[in-house]
Amino acid sequence: MTNTNSPQSFLIHDSKTLPEEFIKEFEKLLSTSLPVKRIDVSKRINHSPLSLNWLEIALIFASATFAKSFLNEFGKDVYGLIKRKIIERLNRNETKKNKSGFKEMRITISINATDVFVQGRVISADYYSIIDAIKVSKQMVSDAIMKKKLLNKKIKFNEVEGLAKQTPVFEPGIWFDYEYDLQKKEWILKRITNYKPDSKSGQFYASEGEQDRVVM
Repeated sequence: MTNTNSPQSFLIHDSKTLPEEFIKEFEKLLSTSLPVKRIDVSKRINHSPLSLNWLEIALIFASATFAKSFLNEFGKDVYGLIKRKIIERLNRNETKKNKSGFKEMRITISINATDVFVQGRVISADYYSIIDAIKVSKQMVSDAIMKKKLLNKKIKFNEVEGLAKQTPVFEPGIWFDYEYDLQKKEWILKRITNYKPDSKSGQFYASEGEQDRVVM
């Protein structure tokens, strides 16, 4: 079982839709601070590629405060160091494949910090907007920390258990689900869910893209 006291990161992707050089840029940047493991879902049996480019950046920390601090620096580095390089490569790749315009991209950022799980996604064909969203991703954790303190028994949750998907969570807690608003240029909370580890495996898997979670 993964040790949640040791910060680590995962890059979950589909090599059939996303250029290798794009993944390597994120891997290189993350590896300066965290151990990185890549998970290529295209190697799974009966895998069907999605119609859009996508990448999930999954981060595991011992505390939400440390996660917020890391995302602050990571967002700055993505924006300042590799923004132009990534976008140029993506644009060049898309121009070769699609003369009529660029394919949409979905970036999902998942943060597992002990009893709080934060997951946010941004979808856009404007790759500059994608990078802008990553730059301010610490907004999600700051907001989740504040809302967790304000939660009381009047808020109702869906109970979910043992979804067999991607990002592992090991302790019972609260799942905050965000989406990036391209117009407002900020992360908006969409759902809050109680989660608990699977009774058999001892793990809960946060399923990227699940839509059957509670709306506030």
